Amino acid sequence: MPPYSKKAKYIHKVIKNKDEFDSRSFRTIPLGKSGKKAVVGCPVGQWQPRKKRCKVGMKIQKKLIPRKVRK
Repeated sequence: MPPYSKKAKYIHKVIKNKDEFDSRSFRTIPLGKSGKKAVVGCPVGQWQPRKKRCKVGMKIQKKLIPRKVRK
């Protein structure tokens, strides 16, 4: 059985565990024009809630790679 649903639009390639990031800081950003995306977040303890910013910069948590749909 594949590690993703057959109906899923993206394959999730996890880079780091989500527990290493502040849950309020996750964002999805595009990676070029290829359709790939990345989920980025701020490491635990580095998130500034009043400014809604990360002190040390956002790090990649996982990559989203588009699944090729067969017709």
